Amino acid sequence: MIGDEGGAPALVREATIAALAARDEGLPDDGLLPALQQAFGVGSAPALARAVNDTPTPENWGPRAIAVFAAADAGSALAVEVVERAADQLAVLVDRLVRRGAVGNSVVVAGSVIANQPRLFAALSARVAAAHPSLDVVLLEDSPVAGGVELARRLVAGG
Repeated sequence: MIGDEGGAPALVREATIAALAARDEGLPDDGLLPALQQAFGVGSAPALARAVNDTPTPENWGPRAIAVFAAADAGSALAVEVVERAADQLAVLVDRLVRRGAVGNSVVVAGSVIANQPRLFAALSARVAAAHPSLDVVLLEDSPVAGGVELARRLVAGG
């Protein structure tokens, strides 16, 4: 699952790596590991590793992203760090587009995670504002497929 910056599967993958690494290093539990264990319905760190690795699909990982945000909201520094890194990765994508000559006044974002998790939206907005003060970050309010439908209508009307 390459290229899923800020997406639910990426957040779960990175949170699982962070939680298991913290456990392996003997760091105190800050709530992320038990949140992930509960989300996957397992009772131990090894069982979590198996649950994640045995079925490495977006369908298995994605729905559990809410546990990462819940852990962050409950005070897990590890979960907050995972969300912040996702925002960093998304901001890098914006930087690349700007360097490649993209023009406009807005960065339009869409997707169920960023639309439903204000923590990620705010983190990305802050990064874009710091790096590109002339750009606004706007949450797409229409269904992402609406643009494709509109393009099809224009093609039919013009041809």
